[in-house]
Amino acid sequence: MTTLCSSKAEKSAHINHTTCGVRSLASFCQVSLQITNICSGHNAMRMCESRHSGKGFVLCKRRKKRTTIQKNERGSRFWPEMRMAQMKHKTNHQIRTELPLPQFLEMDDKVCIEGKYPQVEYKGKVAGQKAIHDRPITVSGHWIADPCEFGQVSFHTMPPQYEQFCKEFDEKSLEQLWQGFGLMASFGWCAAQAHNQGFNLYLDTTYPFTTQTVLVDSNNVRFFTYQLNTLHLWKDDSANPMRNILWATDTAKLFDSVEGGQVKGFNDDVLRQILKFFTLKPVNRGIDLRPYLADEESPVSQDRLINLKGEEPIERPPIGRWQYPRNAVYF
Repeated sequence: MTTLCSSKAEKSAHINHTTCGVRSLASFCQVSLQITNICSGHNAMRMCESRHSGKGFVLCKRRKKRTTIQKNERGSRFWPEMRMAQMKHKTNHQIRTELPLPQFLEMDDKVCIEGKYPQVEYKGKVAGQKAIHDRPITVSGHWIADPCEFGQVSFHTMPPQYEQFCKEFDEKSLEQLWQGFGLMASFGWCAAQAHNQGFNLYLDTTYPFTTQTVLVDSNNVRFFTYQLNTLHLWKDDSANPMRNILWATDTAKLFDSVEGGQVKGFNDDVLRQILKFFTLKPVNRGIDLRPYLADEESPVSQDRLINLKGEEPIERPPIGRWQYPRNAVYF
């Protein structure tokens, strides 16, 4: 239920309204990372993982250490066109804040209610997706009790398979690949943040979550802004007409060429857009950000389980996913 904005006017209205942080490739690492290192604190964990259900999915029930899936009235485990999905991605760099970014559209805006979105006509395995058994968890890329719970901007390089895709697919397919990668990276981060604030499959969001995403592939850069309006993706449009909205720019080249160790034809517009992403200011929306967690104090108002501001960060050894006990907080 995501609307891909096709109007250039709508794109510029929100893309030009955005901010930044960065870690990308060597050509503009030095400029952007210097800004990032100043603006961002220590971030030992950047893994984002989120799960969601399509319409008609019947949840698993755990009984006597065995996982069973109830069958629906059609006699199968799932409605034919619906599946449970979980995305896992590690950003190259992210900047988080204590307050959320401003919303780009009101939730009752016509685009959020009536916007058209692409229909999924094929099962995931047609596009190379494989069904796996995994634990349904949600992690938004930071440790528990970190006061900076809201994402301002994340930076991603295209996956290693992209080079092979460029050889096998046409330009239209690659364009869809860029959009899909930007969409899932943005949705996954926003959905995980929403779960941190107490929203889930049953308790839908009461306010929109927004973020900004930058995709980089060698000499190509693309910018996205995203607004998550609902987690109830399992409901039919008649029961939940709310759409999640993605805005995307066209792919831009960072420079023309590199000759004799010198960059020729550097695209200043790309750097300007990155700076706009940096300078979009988080705001106090004047609402309860955790309406379903009234008895739980927000991390930003605590001084437990986290480093006090100004202290040296606590070094945490890397721990593999399956090294955690079964009842661990994260895994």
